[in-house]
Amino acid sequence: MKSEKNFSKVSTYLILFVLGVASISILSLSTKVDQTSINQKTNAQVNTVSPTPGLAHLPSELPNTFGFGLFNGTFSDVHASVPYTYRYQYLAGGVHNGDGGWWNWGNGNGSYITSYIADSRSRNMKTPFVYYQILQSGTSNDEYRNLNNASLMYDYYQDFKRLMQKINETGDRGNIVIFEPDLEGVMQQEAHNINDNAGNQPTKVRSSLFPDVANYPDDYAAFHRAIAHIRDLYAPHVLLALDISLWGPNDDLITSLRDQPTYNWQNHANRIANYFNSFGNGFDMVSFSPIDRDAACYSFANCPYDTYSPNPPTPTPQGYNRWWWDDDSREPKFSTVATWLSSISSQTNKRVIMWQVPNGNRLYRTENNTAGHYQDNKTEYFLNPTTGRSHIQTWIDAGVVGLMWGAGVGSQSHYFDSNGDGVTNPSALSPPGNPQGIPNTLTSTVSDDDGGYIADRVASYYTTGTISLPPGRPAVLPPETLCAADVCGGPTTTPGPGGNPPSHGTPNGVVDVSDFNCVRAEFGKVCTQSTPCFYNIVSSTPERVDILDFNLLRQATGRSCQPTPTLFPIPTSTPTPIPPTGYWLGTYYNDTELTDPPVLTRNDTNLTFNWGLGSPAPGINTDQFSVRWIKQVNFTAGTYRFTTAHDDGVRVYVDDQPVTDYWYWGSRTDNDSTHITGGNHVVKVEFFDGNQEASINVSWTRTGN
Repeated sequence: MKSEKNFSKVSTYLILFVLGVASISILSLSTKVDQTSINQKTNAQVNTVSPTPGLAHLPSELPNTFGFGLFNGTFSDVHASVPYTYRYQYLAGGVHNGDGGWWNWGNGNGSYITSYIADSRSRNMKTPFVYYQILQSGTSNDEYRNLNNASLMYDYYQDFKRLMQKINETGDRGNIVIFEPDLEGVMQQEAHNINDNAGNQPTKVRSSLFPDVANYPDDYAAFHRAIAHIRDLYAPHVLLALDISLWGPNDDLITSLRDQPTYNWQNHANRIANYFNSFGNGFDMVSFSPIDRDAACYSFANCPYDTYSPNPPTPTPQGYNRWWWDDDSREPKFSTVATWLSSISSQTNKRVIMWQVPNGNRLYRTENNTAGHYQDNKTEYFLNPTTGRSHIQTWIDAGVVGLMWGAGVGSQSHYFDSNGDGVTNPSALSPPGNPQGIPNTLTSTVSDDDGGYIADRVASYYTTGTISLPPGRPAVLPPETLCAADVCGGPTTTPGPGGNPPSHGTPNGVVDVSDFNCVRAEFGKVCTQSTPCFYNIVSSTPERVDILDFNLLRQATGRSCQPTPTLFPIPTSTPTPIPPTGYWLGTYYNDTELTDPPVLTRNDTNLTFNWGLGSPAPGINTDQFSVRWIKQVNFTAGTYRFTTAHDDGVRVYVDDQPVTDYWYWGSRTDNDSTHITGGNHVVKVEFFDGNQEASINVSWTRTGN
C-alpha cells in the first residue's frame, strides 16, 4: 500500500550524515584483514563461471564478484581493515525551490560528487548515488504534479545532466545511479496507469523545452528513455538502476504475505516487471531496498519518527509486523522474497543491487531494541558463519550482485557509533527481542551500534574469498537492430559528416557495437537536431542502439544492412506553414501527443468546442485524440490575459513562447498573462483529450499597456 511508504528517508539526519557531520570515531576490530591475500583470492575467481541460462544480463562495468557496501558520509565511520566493494550516498534537496540541493554541498558547483568518488576510489570502492530529487523539488511535495510542471522539469533535466557531467569528470566507470526511490511505486499507483503501461501517464519531457530531451514525447515511459539519453550523452559508463517498490502494485508484498500466506506474489512480481518493461530500453539494473528500518523497530509506536525518544518505546498492537522468517517456518520467508526478486530480475533482464539493508542483528547485548540499537535478522541471514555463504549464492542465482547496509532514519542501528554512546553491553533481553526467540547474549568490544557484527563478518567474507557472479544471458537488442552485414566492415577513406574517415568495425558479418563506434568519428561525436543520434552512437554499449542510429549509419556511409530491416525515415525539418489570419488552421491526430500521421486538417473559425463524449469529425477518435491550431493575429502592444477552459490538456504559445502549459488529464480553467509587442504574432494552441468529456475554449483580453 502506498500508505506504508515512508518519506522521511531524506531527513535532517540524512543531510547531516551525507555531509559527514554525524561521524564518530570507530575502534579497531580485533579481526585484521590481509589486503594482499584478499586481492589474490578475489582475482583468482575472475571469469571462472559460465553463463547461467535465464539469469539476467551482467553489465560489463560491474565487478564480477558479489560485494558488500555501506551508506557512508565519511570514512571515519568505516573500519579501514574491511575492504567493502560499494559506498553509497543520497543526493537530495530537490530543484526549482531555491535550495540548490546536492549541487551546493561541500564547496559548491557539484564538487561534492567528484570529491566523494575520489574518496571511494582511494579504497577501490564503487560509488552508487541514490538520486532522490523529484519529491523535494518545487513546493508541492507531490511527485506527479512535479513531473507535470514544465519549468520545474527543465530544471530537473538540467540537474541530472550536471550530475552526469560531474561523474564523467572523474573518469570512473561503473558507478551506479539508483534512480528516484519511491517514484516508481507512486507512479504505478497513479490514476493514469492503465494496464501497467507508463506510456499512458502524462509527464513533461519534450514540453519542458530542455534541449537534450526535445525528441521524446510527454509521457512517463519516454521520461525514462530521456533520462537514459542524458546519461548516454554525458556519462555513458554510468549504470542506471530502476528502484523496485514493495508496494507499487497496490499491495505491500511483506504485509500481504504476513496476513495471507497464499498471497499471489508472482502476480505482484509480474506487474512490476511489466511496468518497468513499458519504459523501453536505457536502464541497466534494478535496485531493491527491503525495509527502511530495523524490523524490531516496527514493534513500537514511536518507530516511524526520526528521533531519539527519551521515553521507553511503546509497543504497538501490530507486534512483529515487519520480520522476515529466516527459518522458512512462515511467511514472509526469505526464500519467497528471493524468488519474487528473481522473477522481476529475469523478466526485465536486469541484475539487482540491494541497498538500505537494515544494520541490526539479534545477537549482541547492545541490540536491546532502544533508539540506535534495534534488532533485525537480514544481516545475520547473509553473514552468519554456518549458512551465510549459501544464502548469498541463492540470492546471486536470483540476480543479486551486491548488498549495501544503510539506515533509513537516524534512530536505527548503524554499523558505527551513530548513537554516540560508546561500547554498550546492557543485560540481554528477556524474553528475546525478536519473534524467533534468538537471545542477544554476545558481548561487544567496539562502539558500533550493532556490536561490530557487520564489520567482523564482512571482513571474514572477503578473507575467505568473494563469490563469483555468473555472466548471465546477453543483453536483449531490439529486433529491428539485428542486421546481417557490417556497416563499417568495408574499406573506405571517405570522410563522414564529422570530417574524419571511419575507423573500421569488426568484420564479423553482424552489425554490432563496433560498427557504431566506428561511425562516432564520422559524426565527430556530435548529436544535434539535424543529426539526431538519440541513444545512440555516442554510447559504447549495444543495449542502447536503436533504429534511428541505423538510419544515421546508412545516411553517413552509403551502406545498408542486408537484408535491410524496416526503417523509420530520417527525421527532417518540415517548414512551418505561414499561419492564416482570418481563421485557425487545425490539424487533428488520433493520439494524445500530436505525433501520429494527421487524420484531418481544416479551418476552424473559433476555438469554442464542446464535443462532450463525441468526436470532432468523422474518422477522429472519441477519446485519445489531439489537435494543434495556429493563427496569425495582429496585436496592439500590451499585456494580455489568455483564458483557457479545457478538458483535458492544453498548451498555448505566442511566437513559440509558452503562455499556458497544463498537459495532463482533467477539467479546469487557466488564466495566464503575457506581454505582447505590437504587430503580427503567431498564436499556437495544442490540445488533447484522454477520455470521457472533451472541450476547449480559448480567448484573450488586453488588460494593460
